[in-house]
Amino acid sequence: MKSKGKQAMSNSEIRLKLVEAVDNLTDEQGLKALAYVQGLLAQNPSAAPGLRHEAFLRHAGTIEASELQLIEKAIQEAHQIDHNEW
Repeated sequence: MKSKGKQAMSNSEIRLKLVEAVDNLTDEQGLKALAYVQGLLAQNPSAAPGLRHEAFLRHAGTIEASELQLIEKAIQEAHQIDHNEW
């Protein structure tokens, strides 16, 4: 990543600068920055295949309703607190 008159930064240096910058943003600015970065990644799908909606949509409807009910029940049970356990 070279610019005119500027020294190239390594990927880890860029990440550090990005994190420092994001830490100084308001929540609204952070959301705008996230949307911008996701837009950049959408322009280069191979860079972030996990962010592409098509990757998720191909799995839509592949889980049976009965399995979804079991998953939902397991999640609900996992969130219950047994006060006698402590």
